[in-house]
Amino acid sequence: MEFRKREKSLFIWIILFSMILFIEPAFAQEVNPSDMTLEELMNVQVVASSKYEQNPSQAYATVSVITSQEISHLGLKNLSEALNLLMGFSGSTDRIYSYAGVRGFAMMSDCNDRILLMLNNHILNENVYGGALLGSELGINLDMIDRIEVVRGPGSALYGTGAMTGVINLITKSSNNAPFIQLNTRLGSLSLKNTTLTVTKRIKNTEIFIGGNWEENNGENFYFKELDNPLYNNGISRGNDWEKLNGFYTKINNDKFTFSFFTTGRKKGVPTGTWNTLLDGKTQNQDYRQYAEIEYKPINDRTSKLVLKSFIDHYKFYGIYSNPGKLSFDQSIGLWYGVSSDYYYNPSPKSNILVGGEFRYNPTSNYKQWDEKIVFDKNKPFYNYSIYAQYDWNFLPKFHLLTGGRFDDYQYSHYSISPRLGLQYHLNEQNRFKLIYSEAFRSPNFNEQYYESPGENISNTALKPEKIRNKEFIWEYEPNHFISTSISIYHYKMRNLIDQVELDNGIVQFQNFTNGTGQGIDARLRFQFSDDFIGALSYSLQKITIGKDNNEYDATNYPRHQIKTSVIYTLPEILHWGINGVFETQRKTNADQYTRHYILFNTNISSVRILSHWQVALKINNLFNKRYLMPVGFEFPEDSIIQPGRTIQGLISLIF
Repeated sequence: MEFRKREKSLFIWIILFSMILFIEPAFAQEVNPSDMTLEELMNVQVVASSKYEQNPSQAYATVSVITSQEISHLGLKNLSEALNLLMGFSGSTDRIYSYAGVRGFAMMSDCNDRILLMLNNHILNENVYGGALLGSELGINLDMIDRIEVVRGPGSALYGTGAMTGVINLITKSSNNAPFIQLNTRLGSLSLKNTTLTVTKRIKNTEIFIGGNWEENNGENFYFKELDNPLYNNGISRGNDWEKLNGFYTKINNDKFTFSFFTTGRKKGVPTGTWNTLLDGKTQNQDYRQYAEIEYKPINDRTSKLVLKSFIDHYKFYGIYSNPGKLSFDQSIGLWYGVSSDYYYNPSPKSNILVGGEFRYNPTSNYKQWDEKIVFDKNKPFYNYSIYAQYDWNFLPKFHLLTGGRFDDYQYSHYSISPRLGLQYHLNEQNRFKLIYSEAFRSPNFNEQYYESPGENISNTALKPEKIRNKEFIWEYEPNHFISTSISIYHYKMRNLIDQVELDNGIVQFQNFTNGTGQGIDARLRFQFSDDFIGALSYSLQKITIGKDNNEYDATNYPRHQIKTSVIYTLPEILHWGINGVFETQRKTNADQYTRHYILFNTNISSVRILSHWQVALKINNLFNKRYLMPVGFEFPEDSIIQPGRTIQGLISLIF
């Protein structure tokens, strides 16, 4: 199925209208993020950790910030590429979606439902599976993004369900940190065609951002030995890995009001034979996500701020499956709307207070499955509400204390309480020590509670929320303006983990079947040896076990050791050269086999401005064409799937 012509026409007209509306003789002053020093990069303000702006060094968590400088000079195109730069994140793809494990925890095919994803503080996880789209399927090209805030560890004390292993916040560009108009075009391997437009403009006290993204690619061809028989084209999957997507986001804000609108759609061919499908090119997945939000700040001064929000969100998934002798289909639709409020109060320079609440009504949380007849069709409306508070107090000259918590109540499920405690000791300007305790939860999703099919699956409305308790020690050391280091030692316990269990009669049911334990060390170094040479190096050691009743075993799909590095070198007035690499040890699969360790490098060379308004770049992913595999879920005939090989893409940018 092709994207409808009117969708393509709408995207083109948005681009033309935006350019006509904002073009003026005098262009805005150019912003060059590559001029930032390491000290300035380390002091970028973030909001994901505490819901108000603060320096990452003040956060009660291990926080990473990927800036627009790194995005541009390393040639990062989508979120999954960016997350692969970060310590403790273990990325993979099953050739349909992208996934990210955090600190070793990565249940396969979990829809990333234990990571909370936000766009400008708006939650993007949907209400059917609780999942987050992390790859190109999100529809957001990183050309639109000013920075990516990543907070490791539980975040339910502020954000509620799903914020178990981490919180990610994408912050779009503004006129303060981006060109007026930037039009990027990419062409590359696998017939890649991508166009991204960003427009940023300030008119008096009103800030306007418009971003659009369109992409097509043909994907790769494969041979799967597990499907080597005539029914499955002798295991040859040719022309089935294609992808088509588009996305659009706009934000208009001033001191009192903010309006934002987001829409994205993607169609993806399925090349792997998942769910017993044929390799005939008919199987595909479609994902759609939209939201609109209005924010009002009736109080907004130096000591206090009140933020009121109303929002409406929509999600749709549509699947076509080519099974032997027939086509089958499924569809998920989510619709929810609600209101929230946050009140920030700074009674003194030594204290910050946050209180807030949210109410959300979900009229549609629906899953439908059919072939010649309806197999399953159920909608379960529900509501949930929450209240939360947090107090950050500098009670002694070198000590900071954080206390906070959140109460969430879900109709048809259990309530959850998520406390958060933190203590910081700032020995001097170079050394900071942090102790953190936090809890989080994930409420059972619609699919886990209600899905059933005759003779195969049975529902389970008695599921309890998953829980995690995390303890962490952090040491941050900055000996000078050129080096920044941190070491995090963590230990967490999960209970009531939900997964499918086969009963004695052979029927499958989702159950709170097991617990999990994770522990490890994350170490990070950022350096800037000169104005033209900046980089990072990290190492992660992690061990994850699953089980209960003294019967624990090593978890699947995580590397015990992980080393990551990135370097950006600038040849003044000529080019920027970026390279990043990752080393991972083996991962365990569902069949108790192990993938091989691998070393992977990506590189990007980008020019400075040519004739004032043009810029070109060349990106090579998987520079040495390393062949490596990643584990996949039980729905695949394969135990592990080969990851993307070497691809080359060229970029041409028109900038005003």
